Amino acid sequence: MSTVLIIDDDPSVLKLLDFAMSKAGFRVVLAGDGEEGLEKAQANPPDLAIVDVMMPGLDGYEVCRRLRADPRTAGMAIIVLTARAQAVDRKVALEAGADEYLVKPIMPDELIRLAREVLARPRAAAPLVELPQGRVVTVFSLRGGIGVTSLAVNLAVAFAHLRQEEVSLLDLSLLAGHVALMLNLQPQLTLANLLEQGSEAEEETLDRCLARHSSGVRVLAAPPQPVTSASGGGQVVKRIVSLLRGRFPYVVADTASTLDEVTTAVLTASDLVLVIVAAEVQALQTAIVSLPALRALGHEDDDLWLVLNQYTPKSPLPTQAAEKALRRPVRATIPYEPALPQAIQRGVPLILHQPTSPMATAVARLAYQIDKHFEK
Repeated sequence: MSTVLIIDDDPSVLKLLDFAMSKAGFRVVLAGDGEEGLEKAQANPPDLAIVDVMMPGLDGYEVCRRLRADPRTAGMAIIVLTARAQAVDRKVALEAGADEYLVKPIMPDELIRLAREVLARPRAAAPLVELPQGRVVTVFSLRGGIGVTSLAVNLAVAFAHLRQEEVSLLDLSLLAGHVALMLNLQPQLTLANLLEQGSEAEEETLDRCLARHSSGVRVLAAPPQPVTSASGGGQVVKRIVSLLRGRFPYVVADTASTLDEVTTAVLTASDLVLVIVAAEVQALQTAIVSLPALRALGHEDDDLWLVLNQYTPKSPLPTQAAEKALRRPVRATIPYEPALPQAIQRGVPLILHQPTSPMATAVARLAYQIDKHFEK
């Protein structure tokens, strides 16, 4: 069954073509504007795109150009629909990359015939271009309650602002994930829906599970109800990470404070692990025993960054003391921020709530450090 993506800002046209194309045996995906259409095409490339020209934002010609410029969609068939009937309009559409050009009003039978004809044509193979892969940064500690989730949330927002692109944020705590709460999100679909699909989880389902935040962060929230066990969860997480690193420049993961199957899977897939340390003996001891376990997962010392998080107003632990105890450098120190509890309660990341605060500044600096690290 061929998949057809229909991009049109007229709901009545979408409804008509959805009915006609589905009845003719096509699998139909709908988009109400050019931006949405591009996003859906890149997430799960269809066999054919039927694109309206006159749309707000990106017009149909620009959509065609971008589809042809992206190796993921360069080889797909494209039919342009428009109310314009001049020869110059047809020329512009074909130059933008369309295979065919159809003038409105549309007769569904004619469109179906043309769609089958275009799909039957031999097509040149899409160029084999290796797409840049996003980086996976996991924020981790075997010691719970030391501000790991807050750091993960604010770091993801910092990456989105730094890169001026969407980034993804995964909440992989199956027992009590709080990422969605900290971003004031109430997603209908979560990690639980992907765990149900198993390792064959589809990219389209994953896309529906990614909640949008106004900061540019796409969130895969933890299950609303605690999941005590997830057989095969590690394979699901590997699949999720593989899909996301092909779409986002950064994938930030917040994990449970255990080395369970899910946590181990994302740690193994990570390009960088931020090992969070707090100003307390227990946290230092936990970090000491964590490092050999992380090395056993294949990480070199350069992939394991110690981050000292002063998450309480208690006397701060000097960086030098932490480095002496752990026998390795601390890459970043995050100062205590009294406004953090209020930001969490409001569901607004501190980096947005008080962007000039010392903590927000330190997190933004850490994001910049990481970005420069990966440029080398």
